[in-house]
Amino acid sequence: MTVQERLERALAAGRLSHAYLLVGGEAEEKLRTVRQIAAALNCAHREGGRACGRCLSCRQLEAGCHPDYHFIEPRGASIKIDQVRKLEGELRLKAFQGGAQVVVFHPAESLTLEAANCLLKIMEEPPGGVYFFLLAAQPALLLPTIVSRCQVLSCGGEQRGEAGVRSLWEEVLASDLGRLMTSVLPRLEKEEDVLSAVDGLMVACREQLVWQLTGEEGLLLEAGRIPAHLVGISLPPAALWRCYRHLRRTRTFLEQNANRHLALEVLLLNLHREVHSL
Repeated sequence: MTVQERLERALAAGRLSHAYLLVGGEAEEKLRTVRQIAAALNCAHREGGRACGRCLSCRQLEAGCHPDYHFIEPRGASIKIDQVRKLEGELRLKAFQGGAQVVVFHPAESLTLEAANCLLKIMEEPPGGVYFFLLAAQPALLLPTIVSRCQVLSCGGEQRGEAGVRSLWEEVLASDLGRLMTSVLPRLEKEEDVLSAVDGLMVACREQLVWQLTGEEGLLLEAGRIPAHLVGISLPPAALWRCYRHLRRTRTFLEQNANRHLALEVLLLNLHREVHSL
C-alpha cells in the first residue's frame, strides 16, 4: 500500500492525524501525495478519501493558488522563525473557504532551532481543522520532540524500510557481540547509502523511545496496531536515548568521511554496551 493510499484510507475512515512526517523517496512524489490529500480535505465532492479533481477547490490546488494551502520552504538556506510566526497568525484565522488548512514544510530539516521550537508549540495545541505535513530527506536532523508529534510514513522503498531497517534494529538489539561483528557490521558496510541506513536505525530507535515513553503507537504509525519491531523488546528510555545519540554521532562522523568500518564498528560496540549492560 502506498503512502497516498494509506492517507486516503485514514481520511475516508475519519482517522487522519493532525501531523505527518513523510521521509525518504523523491521530493516530487511526496509533494504530489500531500497535494492530493490537501485537495481531498477541501473537495466539495470527495469520494471516500479522494478528491474529485473538478471542483473549484481542486482546481485551485492544482493551480497552486489555494488560500488554505500553506507551503513553507527555506528562505535562503533555512526556514526561519519569522516564517513560522507568520504562519501561526494565519492559522488562528478560520479557513478562507470553510474547509481544512493544510501546512507543508519542505524540507522540514531546514527549520532553524528557533523555528522548530516555535512550530512545536503550535503542534502541541494544534488549531482545529489544521493538518501538518513535514517532508524530510534526513529525518534524523529534526528535533525528536517534533517527530514525536507526527505519524512517520516512509515514501519510496517502503517495504525495504519496514522489513529491512526495522528488522536490522531488532537484530542489533537481540544479537550478541559476535553476531554484530560477523553479520550486522558487514551488511552495514556494504550499504550503498550508509547515511540513509543509519537514518533508518535512528527513526526505529526514536519510534521505540516515543512508544515506551507514551504508550501511544498511534503517534508514529497507523493507529490500532503495535509496531511489530517493538513487540517483545523493552529498554529503559534512558538507554534508548543513549543509543539514539550514538547513532547520531556516527552519522556525523560518516558525513565527515570518517573511516566507515571503524565508525560502524564503534557504533555497534556502543549499542551492544547500552543494550547488554542493563
